[in-house]
Order: sequence, then structure tokens, then C-alpha cells
Amino acid sequence: MSTSQIFPTLIHHPTRVFSQWYSSVSAFAASIGTADFTYGMVHLVISPQAWAALPGNTAQNGDVVPFPTPNPPGALAGNASAATVHLYREDSELYRRYLGYVASLRAVLLESLGPEIQISLRDPQHNIIILSIPQIMEVMRTTYGTAAAADIEALLARLSEPIQGGDHDSFVSFTIGFRQTVAALDRAGQPLSQYLQCRRLQEAISSQSNIARAVAFYFETNPLLADQRLADLIAFVLRQLQNTSVSTIGYANTAAASPFPITPSPSPVHEAFMAVTDRRQRKRQGRGHGASPSTGPRHSTGLDSQSSQSARQYCFHHGYGGHPSSNCNFMRRSTVHTAAMRAATSPNDVPGGHP
Repeated sequence: MSTSQIFPTLIHHPTRVFSQWYSSVSAFAASIGTADFTYGMVHLVISPQAWAALPGNTAQNGDVVPFPTPNPPGALAGNASAATVHLYREDSELYRRYLGYVASLRAVLLESLGPEIQISLRDPQHNIIILSIPQIMEVMRTTYGTAAAADIEALLARLSEPIQGGDHDSFVSFTIGFRQTVAALDRAGQPLSQYLQCRRLQEAISSQSNIARAVAFYFETNPLLADQRLADLIAFVLRQLQNTSVSTIGYANTAAASPFPITPSPSPVHEAFMAVTDRRQRKRQGRGHGASPSTGPRHSTGLDSQSSQSARQYCFHHGYGGHPSSNCNFMRRSTVHTAAMRAATSPNDVPGGHP
């Protein structure tokens, strides 16, 4: 039986119980910090529109009165008066109490989500939840709330928002939000086909030439629509970006021109394309399986080498590129990973996928 201070939790049937859960979260947040703030910490969990609708939160001119978030006081001057020192101490104590209120609310909120939702919120690079309370609540509203027509339009518009950077970390962060939006559309009864998911992502990353080239090469090597899947596309691009060095021009080159003459090095996409072409040519010449290997050095493309097999292996906890889920020592010891997660061979094997 759950001991959570928020009931019902989202551990079971989150879409079905979302409304009751949301009300319970709001009531709990409103009860924290009332000695210092009229509405407690409710501003952290409700939408901006709901905050503006609370009595006293809209000025006569129509402006919304924001929550008076405490800030750490500045350093005291050496000759500060006794009254100034007194105010400094009061402000410092209020700020300390506010941080305590936020920490208490965050702990109870995360407990009410359950381990599987918590895993979906983790940052894949650091394996921790770095989202703020308002960000967590927005994800929950988008994922499990009942969507109206305006919500569907907002979700579709969010899919068209362009990526903000062309490096590996920017792409990881972008795809987390992109996949959450796709999942929200599916739960709202408006699922996108794999074809549309891939094309929407292609449109959103078109401003970053290095990622756009990797995406284009994915479609070139997977011309059949039946072979095009969002999870595979994301994994393909991530492998390309992992092979990209900021010191190389070519594939990693941006629009900024170097003031020095540089000889472009072959890009990973170009090398991979040449490797595929080379394999096709050898097959035409009758040197397929069992044929004698060609003499001379080979380019290490990441597709023909032994490491490519490892790169295609998928672990639900660690992602692509190391070992399969079934061999993950971390998940074997973990109490929050399910049998489906330990057996997953791709992000699509577990309901909701994995960022």
C-alpha cells in the first residue's frame, strides 16, 4: 500500500487518475509554506493561467501579480547599521525556509510518480532528474492530461519548433522533448505514423547542417518506409554525432568560416556512404561471403568494423553502443527496472519508450 502524501499516485493507470492526482498535488503544495506565503507553494504546480485566476493575483490594470520568490540577500557592507543587519538576517532566513519548502514538495511529488515515470524523466547523460517542479508538472499535464483541440494544435506546433544547437548534447535534449510530444499526441488519440514522426524531426533539425546530413543519409540507407522508425533514426544520428570531433571540419563544419586555410577531413557520413558503396561493388564482383579480403588498408567507418556490432546493441539504461539490456549489471542489481526493461532490444520494446 502506498504511503505517499499525494493520493492517488500515477504508479497505476496514470491517464485515468490524472485529474484526481493533479488536485491532490495542488492541495498538498498549497499547504506548504503558508506561514510565509498566502498560497503556499501552489505556484510551482499549477499552470500560469490557474495562478492568475487566484484571488488577488491580478492587478486592476490586468497584469498578473507574480509569486514573490525570495532571493538570497546581497553581501552586507562593513559599516551596515543594526537595522540593516536585522533585515539581512530576516531575508536570509526566509530564503532558507523557501528552499526547504521546495525540497519537501519535490520529494513528495517524485514519490507520487512512481519509479517508471521517474526513469522517463531522467537526463540520459547524468542519469538524474534535473527538471524543475514546474517542468515536471508540464510534462505530466502534456503526457497524461485530457487534451482538447487547442492542446492538440499546441502539441503539433511544438513538433515544429527548431532545434537550438548542432552538437550531441543539444540533439539529445531536443529528442527527449520531441519524443515526449509524440507520446502525448498518441495518448490524446492523435498518433503520428512512423513516417510522419521521422519527417517532422527532419523539418525541426533542418537548420543544423551536420545533423541534417546525418538524417538525410539515414533515409538514403533506409529507402523503404517500413524500415524508417523514429527510434532508429535518433540512434543513427547519435552514433554519427559521437564520431564527430569539434576539431574537424567537413561533417562537423558549421556556417562559420575559418580564417585559416584548412583541408577538410572526410566526414563520418561520407565515410559510411563510401563503405556501403564499396560493399555493394564487392558483391557485384562476386567477392561476397567467403571471398578473399582485399589487400591494403581499410577505412574504419564504424559500420564494417567489429565495433559496429557493439554500437548496434541496445541497453535500456545505458542506450546504444555497449551491451544488450540482458547483460546490464546495473539493471540486474536495480529494484526499479522491470523485466521488460532488462529484456529490451530497442527503446520501443518498453511502453513509453526511453529518452
